[in-house]
Amino acid sequence: MEPMKEARANFMLTVIDNKVYVYGGISGRGTEDEKRHVPIMAESVCEVYDPVANTWTSLEMEGAFPIADFGATQLKEPTQFLIFGGTDGCMLTSNTYIVDFAAKKVTF
Repeated sequence: MEPMKEARANFMLTVIDNKVYVYGGISGRGTEDEKRHVPIMAESVCEVYDPVANTWTSLEMEGAFPIADFGATQLKEPTQFLIFGGTDGCMLTSNTYIVDFAAKKVTF
């Protein structure tokens, strides 16, 4: 299997029309100081895996931003998901975000 373009952990993942969609996450370990670890956030680009072609492509999402999420669920539309909170690498958030892969848009 072809590797993703960017390593990720704590990301949102779903399958739509037999393709795997990955959004957000932490991509690496940043510098450490005396008090805390600072992760490197994944780019705010969605990656899409096509298992037939064994390729990953980038999908630009309007309003996208780097976030590592801790929970997500599908909404009524099969291409829309709700992210519950997460972190920007420094702070936790209680915000909720809607990721719409069909519209290629993230709102909150």
